[in-house]
Amino acid sequence: MAHYVQVVLVTLLAIIFGYYKTYVQAAVQLFPGLEKMIQPLEDFPEYHCRRMRHPLLESCEDVWLDPSGRTLYAACANPIARVVWSRGGNRYDLRGRVAGGGGIEHITVLDIDQPGADGLACEHWNSATAKATSSNLIYTGLMPA
Repeated sequence: MAHYVQVVLVTLLAIIFGYYKTYVQAAVQLFPGLEKMIQPLEDFPEYHCRRMRHPLLESCEDVWLDPSGRTLYAACANPIARVVWSRGGNRYDLRGRVAGGGGIEHITVLDIDQPGADGLACEHWNSATAKATSSNLIYTGLMPA
């Protein structure tokens, strides 16, 4: 009888742990503020923040700031085309994507200390026409010479 209770208890614990790892832990990480510390800008008086607005910085999904090089890297796309073509939103309207200017995807590289006269000078790396080699990938933006 005691062996049967141990087997049932271990099985129940394994099921509870599996349920937690599969559903509960992922849901807890989605809630804002959990496992994150959000600080107001006033906590950083030595930094001067400014909003960067530019059409080529819209619809950027992945943005990474290199603190040592003071460089902003952003993987961006055409925001008009994003409305009709979004894998995450389960939208796959190819005609609408072409009508919205196409899926022009580009990587923006911006020196945040010297953003340029217009805030950003950028070219595009078009993923639809470029070959899939790293030599064709053009990192664009304003970089110090």
